[in-house]
Amino acid sequence: MKKMILLASFSIFSLASLLIAQPIPHDQADKTPEEKAMEKTEKLTTKLGLDDQQKEQVYNLALESIQEMDAYREALRKSREKFQAQRKELLDRQQDKLKNILNDEQFHQFELARERRIGRMQARRQMQRQERMPGPGIPKGPPPEEMPPR
Repeated sequence: MKKMILLASFSIFSLASLLIAQPIPHDQADKTPEEKAMEKTEKLTTKLGLDDQQKEQVYNLALESIQEMDAYREALRKSREKFQAQRKELLDRQQDKLKNILNDEQFHQFELARERRIGRMQARRQMQRQERMPGPGIPKGPPPEEMPPR
């Protein structure tokens, strides 16, 4: 009995780490939850030598986990979309009110400044993405022999 509990808990943690730690491959996005659960079950069966009862239990656990994770991802996506829509609506209302306050030339200058600010933010994000991406292995900064002494 202890072995069964130990094996089940090991399977749960293994399955959870497989579900959480790995990004979803593009071919996985087209599969049904049942297909994904069957793949996970087959992998664990191969690695751990599960019997038929364990295989069924692992399949049910994997299916439940995958369905919960899919529901969570969908809720997060909808929440993000709702937030973005509300934010855009707020910004549009503020823009309309500001347009009524400023004259045409002032509003045009405001728009130009806003576009420049957006451009700077986008450039900064692009630089941050490039810094996070693994490069060709060239170290940043001056070569070690040119570094000032401490």
